[in-house]
Amino acid sequence: MSLLELSELVVEHGRLRALWDVSLAIEKGERVALLGANGAGKSTTLGAIIGLYPPLAGAIRFAGESMVRKSVSEHIACGLALVPEGRRLFPEMTVRENLEMGAYLPAARHRLGKALAGVFALFPVLFEKQAQPAEPC
Repeated sequence: MSLLELSELVVEHGRLRALWDVSLAIEKGERVALLGANGAGKSTTLGAIIGLYPPLAGAIRFAGESMVRKSVSEHIACGLALVPEGRRLFPEMTVRENLEMGAYLPAARHRLGKALAGVFALFPVLFEKQAQPAEPC
Protein backbone atom coordinates (compact mmCIF):
# COMPACT_ATOMS: atom_id res chain seq x y z
CA MET A 1 0.00 0.00 0.00
CA SER A 2 1.36 3.41 -1.02
CA LEU A 3 1.27 6.39 1.32
CA LEU A 4 -0.42 8.51 -1.35
CA GLU A 5 -2.11 7.07 -4.40
CA LEU A 6 -3.98 8.72 -7.24
CA SER A 7 -5.79 6.36 -9.58
CA GLU A 8 -7.35 7.41 -12.90
CA LEU A 9 -8.05 10.89 -11.49
CA VAL A 10 -10.28 13.20 -13.55
CA VAL A 11 -10.81 16.85 -12.58
CA GLU A 12 -12.71 19.55 -14.41
CA HIS A 13 -12.76 23.31 -13.91
CA GLY A 14 -16.23 24.20 -15.09
CA ARG A 15 -16.49 22.73 -18.57
CA LEU A 16 -12.72 22.46 -19.02
CA ARG A 17 -11.15 19.09 -18.30
CA ALA A 18 -7.93 19.86 -16.45
CA LEU A 19 -6.87 16.29 -15.57
CA TRP A 20 -7.77 12.98 -17.09
CA ASP A 21 -6.65 9.52 -16.02
CA VAL A 22 -3.83 10.74 -13.74
CA SER A 23 -2.34 7.94 -11.68
CA LEU A 24 0.66 7.94 -9.37
CA ALA A 25 1.83 6.25 -6.21
CA ILE A 26 4.14 7.74 -3.61
CA GLU A 27 5.74 5.53 -0.98
CA LYS A 28 6.61 6.62 2.54
CA GLY A 29 9.95 8.46 2.55
CA GLU A 30 9.92 9.24 -1.18
CA ARG A 31 10.33 12.74 -2.49
CA VAL A 32 8.45 13.44 -5.69
CA ALA A 33 8.38 16.42 -8.05
CA LEU A 34 5.61 17.24 -10.49
CA LEU A 35 7.17 18.75 -13.57
CA GLY A 36 5.52 20.17 -16.65
CA ALA A 37 4.76 23.22 -18.71
CA ASN A 38 2.31 25.90 -17.65
CA GLY A 39 -1.19 24.48 -17.92
CA ALA A 40 -0.05 20.87 -17.67
CA GLY A 41 -2.10 20.22 -14.52
CA LYS A 42 0.48 20.38 -11.73
CA SER A 43 -1.46 22.84 -9.56
CA THR A 44 -4.76 21.09 -10.27
CA THR A 45 -3.24 17.76 -9.22
CA LEU A 46 -2.01 19.25 -5.94
CA GLY A 47 -5.35 21.00 -5.43
CA ALA A 48 -7.18 17.71 -5.93
CA ILE A 49 -4.89 15.97 -3.43
CA ILE A 50 -5.74 18.50 -0.70
CA GLY A 51 -9.45 18.60 -1.54
CA LEU A 52 -9.72 21.96 -3.32
CA TYR A 53 -10.87 20.35 -6.56
CA PRO A 54 -13.16 17.36 -6.11
CA PRO A 55 -12.53 14.72 -8.73
CA LEU A 56 -15.12 13.95 -11.35
CA ALA A 57 -13.80 10.38 -11.40
CA GLY A 58 -10.96 8.33 -9.99
CA ALA A 59 -9.55 7.81 -6.54
CA ILE A 60 -7.29 9.59 -4.07
CA ARG A 61 -6.06 7.47 -1.17
CA PHE A 62 -3.84 8.62 1.69
CA ALA A 63 -2.50 5.98 4.10
CA GLY A 64 -5.08 3.58 2.69
CA GLU A 65 -8.03 5.91 3.31
CA SER A 66 -10.16 7.36 0.52
CA MET A 67 -9.94 11.17 0.45
CA VAL A 68 -12.63 11.64 -2.22
CA ARG A 69 -15.60 13.71 -1.01
CA LYS A 70 -13.77 14.90 2.11
CA SER A 71 -13.50 18.58 2.95
CA VAL A 72 -10.23 20.51 2.83
CA SER A 73 -10.32 20.57 6.65
CA GLU A 74 -10.52 16.79 6.73
CA HIS A 75 -7.56 16.55 4.35
CA ILE A 76 -5.55 18.87 6.60
CA ALA A 77 -6.51 16.83 9.67
CA CYS A 78 -5.09 13.74 7.90
CA GLY A 79 -1.81 15.55 7.26
CA LEU A 80 -2.30 16.70 3.67
CA ALA A 81 -1.59 20.39 3.11
CA LEU A 82 -0.27 22.70 0.43
CA VAL A 83 2.19 25.50 1.04
CA PRO A 84 1.91 27.98 -1.84
CA GLU A 85 5.07 29.22 -3.47
CA GLY A 86 6.25 32.80 -3.26
CA ARG A 87 6.00 35.42 -0.56
CA ARG A 88 2.31 35.10 0.13
CA LEU A 89 2.11 36.65 3.55
CA PHE A 90 -0.59 38.56 5.37
CA PRO A 91 1.20 41.94 5.36
CA GLU A 92 -1.19 43.55 7.84
CA MET A 93 -0.22 40.90 10.41
CA THR A 94 3.05 40.45 12.29
CA VAL A 95 5.66 37.84 11.47
CA ARG A 96 4.54 35.84 14.51
CA GLU A 97 0.85 36.05 13.55
CA ASN A 98 1.73 34.74 10.07
CA LEU A 99 3.58 31.81 11.64
CA GLU A 100 0.62 31.11 13.93
CA MET A 101 -1.61 30.73 10.84
CA GLY A 102 0.02 27.33 10.34
CA ALA A 103 -1.68 26.07 13.51
CA TYR A 104 -5.07 25.74 11.83
CA LEU A 105 -6.25 22.58 13.57
CA PRO A 106 -7.00 22.44 17.32
CA ALA A 107 -4.32 19.77 17.83
CA ALA A 108 -1.76 22.07 16.18
CA ARG A 109 -2.87 25.00 18.34
CA HIS A 110 -2.20 22.83 21.38
CA ARG A 111 1.44 22.38 20.23
CA LEU A 112 1.90 25.95 18.97
CA GLY A 113 4.38 27.07 21.64
CA LYS A 114 6.68 24.11 21.02
CA ALA A 115 6.38 24.48 17.26
CA LEU A 116 7.24 28.19 17.37
CA ALA A 117 10.24 27.46 19.61
CA GLY A 118 11.46 25.00 16.97
CA VAL A 119 10.98 27.52 14.15
CA PHE A 120 12.77 30.24 16.12
CA ALA A 121 15.65 27.83 16.86
CA LEU A 122 16.05 27.12 13.14
CA PHE A 123 15.54 30.74 12.07
CA PRO A 124 16.68 33.10 14.86
CA VAL A 125 16.03 36.15 12.70
CA LEU A 126 12.30 35.35 12.85
CA PHE A 127 12.45 35.50 16.62
CA GLU A 128 14.06 38.93 16.39
CA LYS A 129 11.42 40.17 13.92
CA GLN A 130 8.34 38.40 15.29
CA ALA A 131 6.61 41.65 16.35
CA GLN A 132 7.28 43.42 13.04
CA PRO A 133 4.76 43.60 10.21
CA ALA A 134 5.26 40.70 7.79
CA GLU A 135 5.20 42.98 4.77
CA PRO A 136 7.77 41.64 2.24
CA CYS A 137 10.90 43.67 1.67
